Amino acid sequence: MTRKSARGERVRRVAADFGQQGKRTVIGCLFGHVHFDQTVYRDGIPMISTLNACTNQDFPEAPERKVGTLSESAFDIVTVNFGQSRVDTYRFGAGEHRSISF
Repeated sequence: MTRKSARGERVRRVAADFGQQGKRTVIGCLFGHVHFDQTVYRDGIPMISTLNACTNQDFPEAPERKVGTLSESAFDIVTVNFGQSRVDTYRFGAGEHRSISF
């Protein structure tokens, strides 16, 4: 069901019951469009942010970026190891590979 809010935004409501599936594991919440790499845990779930893909160094925590080099971009290839409860991110461009436990 889709409707518009008082401010004109589209609002969607989804009702689903996954109770029959049994216990599951949330490996994390992965997102980008922020200005540095960071992992914080909320309720035991890793919130994994990835550096923006444009050539800005807006915070001291962010890696140095230089136009015309690999560092001008940044994205991750992500793998999940369920046996070791680990998410690994392999960085292309600015930044480093990361290993995050879930």
